[in-house]
Amino acid sequence: CEFPAENLRKRLGYTPSPSGTNLRYISFFDVPPVPDDTRSKQGIYPRPHTEEYGAAFLRDMLRLLEDFDDIVLVFKPKENLSGEVFAYSSDYDSLVAKIENNDRGLIVDGNINPWVPIAIADVCIAMPFTSPPLAAMHYGNPGLFHDSTGIALQHEYHAINLYITHDYGQLEAKVRSVISNNSRCNGNTETIWAEAHEFIGDHPGTNSSDRFREILRDIATQRE
Repeated sequence: CEFPAENLRKRLGYTPSPSGTNLRYISFFDVPPVPDDTRSKQGIYPRPHTEEYGAAFLRDMLRLLEDFDDIVLVFKPKENLSGEVFAYSSDYDSLVAKIENNDRGLIVDGNINPWVPIAIADVCIAMPFTSPPLAAMHYGNPGLFHDSTGIALQHEYHAINLYITHDYGQLEAKVRSVISNNSRCNGNTETIWAEAHEFIGDHPGTNSSDRFREILRDIATQRE
């Protein structure tokens, strides 16, 4: 079926070949490491998002691209990769280059509206417990939290345990499951909404501006 995501994908500069019409799109988001001196000045120790953690996360994303020949991997960095605010390791830079040089890899501008890579994705992946997967779930698409080194085995978000992976084997199995069982045309929207209800609220699928207008109308009606 037709979906506006196709137009957005083309506007981002990715047009699949005719043989790639059944490709699934996975957008992923990282949390870049902050340099040690910045962390010290701002007093933000301890911080789980180290250079090693970031590289491990990116390495698992690249493995998905290598293990699945029917996916397009779209990477939305937190900020422009050429900036000096964050500390990227040489290993990280090498992994980014490998994704970018792959025919099915796409690196979007760090300053792009994050809703765009979310809107084009069949599956959205990010580090625990950041907002992009929840934004995807809000609109009925699978969102996964990938904990590449298992540092988040103990957590309080038990309602979404099904959407958390702690190593590459778990990630590979989960991605294989969701891309075979979900699509924009025939997905498990109601199931996703039910399982993520605690985090996405009582009005999944709604536009926040429209919802705010409804609230204002309700308030005005109550005052009459």
